[in-house]
Amino acid sequence: MFKQLRKANKNDYLLITATLILLVVFNLSLLSYVQGEQKAAERNQAQALATGFSRTLKGEIKNALTLSTTLKELVLASDGKVDNFSTVAKDLLAENTAVSNLQLAPKGKVTEIYLLKGNEAGKINLLTDPIRGPLCRYGISHQVTVTQGPIALKQGGKSWSCGRRFLSRKRARSSSGASPL
Repeated sequence: MFKQLRKANKNDYLLITATLILLVVFNLSLLSYVQGEQKAAERNQAQALATGFSRTLKGEIKNALTLSTTLKELVLASDGKVDNFSTVAKDLLAENTAVSNLQLAPKGKVTEIYLLKGNEAGKINLLTDPIRGPLCRYGISHQVTVTQGPIALKQGGKSWSCGRRFLSRKRARSSSGASPL
């Protein structure tokens, strides 16, 4: 009788061991599946965030380019001299939250900045600046709008900027508008 019990126990142990091994394999495969689903969900969420951010950034850059075009038209309409730049720039910036300031740079030298407070160090010569110069000269020689950034600012912080070169009709002098983001 004890021999039969011992034999039955041996079979039970094998059955219990096989069941435990199957449970461990099932749990590991379930855990692997859940982790894969979580990674896929995180990847989809990251892609959705990146797509939304890129659309926002594209809109902000488009708005900055529109402001640059507006500055161009303003300078051309006033034959290269803008007497009410601060007033116009204030109105333009009120409509656009992505742009922090507007600049005028006749012959590459920034002479007007609105908002000036905190940006006084921004009155630089764009053509001779070691960082901005090459791209500004490229924009001038190829008659294209240029965007650049992020660039370290002399007044601290970083910025994206866009600008274009144009000639006023009567004065034949080059001016550009820059729209730092």
